[in-house]
Amino acid sequence: RGGSVPVLRVRYETLTANFEPSLRVIRDLLLPEHAGRPLEVVGDKVRLRPVHSVSGNPDRMTSGMLTVRPDDRWRVGLAGRRRAAVVAIAGFQMVRYGYPWTGA
Repeated sequence: RGGSVPVLRVRYETLTANFEPSLRVIRDLLLPEHAGRPLEVVGDKVRLRPVHSVSGNPDRMTSGMLTVRPDDRWRVGLAGRRRAAVVAIAGFQMVRYGYPWTGA
């Protein structure tokens, strides 16, 4: 807000439902010098190239064609104390970004 760094909020649901257009918007904002260049994306599939990373998410080692699709298990996969802990920690942010405190 008010800074010189571009900011774009993209909801997970929007990204997975409209992957290629969302990715173009993100790329064009953050890398304007690459605007208009082709993406290695076709619909909901993206080609990942091998990376040589030492640490991070285990999926960083995935390469080849990857299908991007929603994973809604988080909406119903937490029960009892775990859901209560998440709501206690992130409840106000959940409401702010339009996520219900209860299941889907």
